[in-house]
Amino acid sequence: MPYFLMQIQEKEMWETTPGLFTRSLEENTEGGSRVPLCIQRCWEAIEKRGLTCKGIYRLSGSITQSRELKLDFHLGRPVRLEEKSLNSCASVVKYFFTSIPKPLFGGFEDHKNIESPALRHSIMLNANDYCIHVGLNTQDEKIEKLKQLFRSLPRENIFILNKLFMHLKQVAAHSELNYMQEKNIAVVFAPCLQMPFGLLELTLINYDPTWPPSQV
Repeated sequence: MPYFLMQIQEKEMWETTPGLFTRSLEENTEGGSRVPLCIQRCWEAIEKRGLTCKGIYRLSGSITQSRELKLDFHLGRPVRLEEKSLNSCASVVKYFFTSIPKPLFGGFEDHKNIESPALRHSIMLNANDYCIHVGLNTQDEKIEKLKQLFRSLPRENIFILNKLFMHLKQVAAHSELNYMQEKNIAVVFAPCLQMPFGLLELTLINYDPTWPPSQV
């Protein structure tokens, strides 16, 4: 299909058809599945074939293939991921977390009462600026704040973020081959989660399965 027609089709689909990328997290996890199946499948494909893929998540997949994947997943059509590029699978994962109406890892609202747009922007980009603004001085204080924010989230958010962080730690564990250290992953995913990328980097470095409450 020509690219411009795919753009029109995607826009019309998003506007007129309920589906994966227009529903809330709660709606997408109904029916007993706490992670949308297509996202789980993309993670599994990346963990099986893509952990050593250079620039995974940083490099974009084929625009045409990524759009086809998004449309198929949005409408619940069958998809053979083994026929798709890993970068296209990664693009779908990033798009899903960007499309969720409310940020999954909330709590970074302290900066919104600042009048200066430049300072607000700096605080969201720079972890040190953010920590100074909210009075976090030591590394332990920063990690404890992250844990508190994480544990205060709705259970479904905690569950899917736990899955995401554990997946991304697997990606970072292969950084000698894929060049995706925690810092590089944070630069990619911070806009998706709407949190300062320095704090996301700190989260990925220090995160472990003891962060979620035991009842999640």
